[in-house]
Amino acid sequence: MSGKKTLREQFAAIRAREAGKSDKPTTLNEEGKDITEVPVAQPEAAKLNPHGSAGKQSDLAPEIEQLSFKLETQNEILRNLGENTDKQTEDNRVLSRAVDENIAKAKEHQAKVHEQNLLIARLESELATVKAKAGALQTSNETCSLDKISKDEMISKLFRELTESNRQLRESEEARAAAPQPPSPSIDAAHIQSIRIKDSAADKEEITILNSKVSALQEEIHAAKVQLKELTLKARHMAENHAKEMAELTEMKDDLGIEMACTKQSLISQKEAAEKQLEEMGILVKKLKLELIESKGNFRSWLRIRPPQGTLGKQPISIMGGDSVEVLDRHGTAKTFKFDRVFAPESNNAVVFGDLSEILEAALQGYNITILSYGQTGSGKIYTMSAMLDMAMEQIFTQLAKSYGSDYSVQGRCIEVYEQKVYDLFYSAREQLKVPTDCSGMWPFRDQLL
Repeated sequence: MSGKKTLREQFAAIRAREAGKSDKPTTLNEEGKDITEVPVAQPEAAKLNPHGSAGKQSDLAPEIEQLSFKLETQNEILRNLGENTDKQTEDNRVLSRAVDENIAKAKEHQAKVHEQNLLIARLESELATVKAKAGALQTSNETCSLDKISKDEMISKLFRELTESNRQLRESEEARAAAPQPPSPSIDAAHIQSIRIKDSAADKEEITILNSKVSALQEEIHAAKVQLKELTLKARHMAENHAKEMAELTEMKDDLGIEMACTKQSLISQKEAAEKQLEEMGILVKKLKLELIESKGNFRSWLRIRPPQGTLGKQPISIMGGDSVEVLDRHGTAKTFKFDRVFAPESNNAVVFGDLSEILEAALQGYNITILSYGQTGSGKIYTMSAMLDMAMEQIFTQLAKSYGSDYSVQGRCIEVYEQKVYDLFYSAREQLKVPTDCSGMWPFRDQLL
């Protein structure tokens, strides 16, 4: 927007130069707007012919009839505009409801998606836990299998030892039975018999211990087999549940993806339709505004009254409504003058520009407009038009930015017509320019590109 700042600086320099000619200081704010409270002189409305002269009623009859027809046409356009405005309001209300419903559906869908995501996260956590338990069971199963193998080997070893002990015992008894018994005293026989009894008791005790160990190992093996069977069955059930949950999650994800795609496409279609409808409504509103502007006539006269200054006593002008004033001449006779708009002394530049802005919108639509400030010296023309120029530039650039973004260009001219002479104020040299003799309606002056 450097061009925008350049144009403001150039206009500010022109105003400062013109103010220097008239020895009137001009105060500019940081945006380049004229904020000097220049007194606005009383309008020369008294030079105008008062309306409704009794001597010219016959001459004014056709004009009155034409104005009545124009007023009826304007009223008809206003009625149509009101009907279209009501229709547009209702359409906007319907569109707003549709947008609210879509937003509610989108929020509900987002809540559902969030809930399903939480469910998926919970199921995945449970699945991870089940996998961990399955791994632990597998490890325990392998440990039990190893313990079973180790205990089986121990039982086999004990059985072999028991068998070997029984074989040795039998061989020992057979050897004793087969060996000749030398005659010996009775004490030796008793001693031998006690030794045999002790050896037999020790062997029986050892056999009993070995049998107890074997029984205990067999019980442990049976318990391990039962536990292994239970763990295997539980692992199988967990694997089946895991596969089933994974299938449900996959199906749920697929359904959720399809639903999200459909919802997204529906929202995109509704957004495009709403944007198209809003664009059509904007075009209709612009068209109705232009019709309203045209219905008000191609020429409008506005009057701005400045407050009395200095030693001026009673205000010689009175506002009658919003479109007419009553002026007292030097003889005290009241004369009434009508305008399209009358701005009271307390109306500031923003109020004046409020009525001017709609005409600027028409200019942006391609209409040629002219704004002429007329009044005696010191009536406040520069004060008013400087503010109008700054605010008009602001509105033009704002509208262009909304329509074209940051890629656009504007061409402007600033000329001065003074005592039948024309000057280009964008040109540094004070060189008089020739007035064109053709009727093209355009001034062939130097363009200032922004």
